[in-house]
Amino acid sequence: MLRGKESSLKPPGIKFEASGLKIIERSFLVIYPYEEPSEKVLPRLKVGDELRIIKAWIEERETEPPPYLSESELLRLMKKYGIGTDATMQDHIHTNVIRGYFKIRNKQCIPTPLGKAVINILSKTGNELIDPWFRSRMEKSLMEITRGSLKPDDVLLTFKDEARKIYEKFVNRQGEVARELVKALRESLSRSKGGNSSKEE
Repeated sequence: MLRGKESSLKPPGIKFEASGLKIIERSFLVIYPYEEPSEKVLPRLKVGDELRIIKAWIEERETEPPPYLSESELLRLMKKYGIGTDATMQDHIHTNVIRGYFKIRNKQCIPTPLGKAVINILSKTGNELIDPWFRSRMEKSLMEITRGSLKPDDVLLTFKDEARKIYEKFVNRQGEVARELVKALRESLSRSKGGNSSKEE
């Protein structure tokens, strides 16, 4: 099968496209015709051909946010960055659910107002903590200690120094941090009292 796009005339600043489909080799459709697509064969065009406009309209659309991560996608990303082990990754997810940062609904990880507030605060005051490579470096360093290639005191000193710098950012903006968290907690409590809390699946 062949899917393709052919462009017609291209006035300055305007791009016209047409999509079509033509079966050029039936292959498995010979014995399994149930998935045969409907053909939409495009006419052959050459430069200079004139086309007649049958219909024209304007569509207004808004961009949509990407879908939430599924639990399996989150586990795959954790494995990619080396966060946790096969035995502990599921526990990490469960801990975040228990703390109220997100809920598992229809196998998707849905952030709560508290979770969104925490991410928003950290992105402003401690972006290193939500950088997956920060945790990944820490995990790898711990593994290097078990292999004997790094000393525990050296690793401790390195990450304590980084943590101290992050803490100083929090101290300098503690009033803003407190207001954001209080607002998120009130919203979470309000939703819970209103019966809008979702059951975890």
